[in-house]
Amino acid sequence: MVLKDGTVVDGVARSVGDPVVIESMGGMKQMIPRDRIKTMKEQRWDSLMMSAEQLGLMPQDIADIAAYLETL
Repeated sequence: MVLKDGTVVDGVARSVGDPVVIESMGGMKQMIPRDRIKTMKEQRWDSLMMSAEQLGLMPQDIADIAAYLETL
């Protein structure tokens, strides 16, 4: 979604009434009045969890985590 002031808001729309409720990564919820929205388009996300790259994890880090989880 893009606001009239140019701000880009990423997240999943939990309510499209007025205000629009957007849930972003980390579970943060924002209530945005409809009159502040310039454009809003559907965005498909599998998860709100940050990617391994965004978390700064390298392929070996992921392998280590998977190996650890197998021991539980």
